[in-house]
Amino acid sequence: MPSYRNLSNSRQWKSTIGISEKQFWILTSKFQIVYEKVFENTLSEKEKNLKQNFVFSTYEDILFFLLFFLKNPVVFDTLGFIFGMDGSNSQRIVAKLMPVLERTLSDANLIPIRNFKDLEQFKQHMESNTEIIIDATEMCIQRPADNQKQKDFYSGKKKRHTVKSLVITDATKFILYMGDIVFGKVHDFSMLQNEFKPETPWFITHRVRIDLGFQGFEKIYKTLETFIPVKKKRVKKGEKSELTPEQKEQNKQYGKERILVEHSIGGAKRYRILIDRLRYKSLSFINSVVGICAGLWNFTLTYK
Repeated sequence: MPSYRNLSNSRQWKSTIGISEKQFWILTSKFQIVYEKVFENTLSEKEKNLKQNFVFSTYEDILFFLLFFLKNPVVFDTLGFIFGMDGSNSQRIVAKLMPVLERTLSDANLIPIRNFKDLEQFKQHMESNTEIIIDATEMCIQRPADNQKQKDFYSGKKKRHTVKSLVITDATKFILYMGDIVFGKVHDFSMLQNEFKPETPWFITHRVRIDLGFQGFEKIYKTLETFIPVKKKRVKKGEKSELTPEQKEQNKQYGKERILVEHSIGGAKRYRILIDRLRYKSLSFINSVVGICAGLWNFTLTYK
């Protein structure tokens, strides 16, 4: 059975569970505290009281199993085969203990905010970040059987069925906000307007960097300053529309400064469960996994 005990170097640690050995032990200590709060018992006492041997007898084994599942996504039957159990048991363990990992990251203030109750909460959360970068990310899902759901989840951009999430990061690549997942057909700018109503002055004290997927942002949102690339104008067939050298240089500079959000999204997607096709029917589970992977990226940044 795979185990953290078999990992011999830094490359193996990161390729197998996404974090270094040192980070693994830090996260394990936090995970243990939360586990004992949630179940009001230690793992060994729980095993003793139930008079049975657990598949995973230590907190390290549990955490390794959960991180391995996120980093190397396989169907539960295969996951069970790898760890010497049946598929239904592996699924039960994931369903039962993934919330413990989520709470561990949340208690450490590493899970991004998933939604803001009001403007005051937004201000408190963002007060130390005068410059923010906004983007959206998509995750591929299995095609739904229902015809209407197929239409809702189909992304014209990706040409497949997806779910999307709005992302806000700062200049340190820390993910401040990861919106709840929505249908793949929803446009990036529509998603922003749904989650941050234009009539509320969300970004009035912030410098905001966005891409061309948010065309029209500067017309309906008030900000301290908005950085958005210049887009070529539409012209009649046969005519040409070119950007000036100055505009091209400006777009290039904006791209360099906005690329940090792509690095953050890529950091969360080091956990391949967000890259491979998500085979899970439960949208709440998918939504939870998205938040956990973002939290693990923030954990990696915090404990370099």
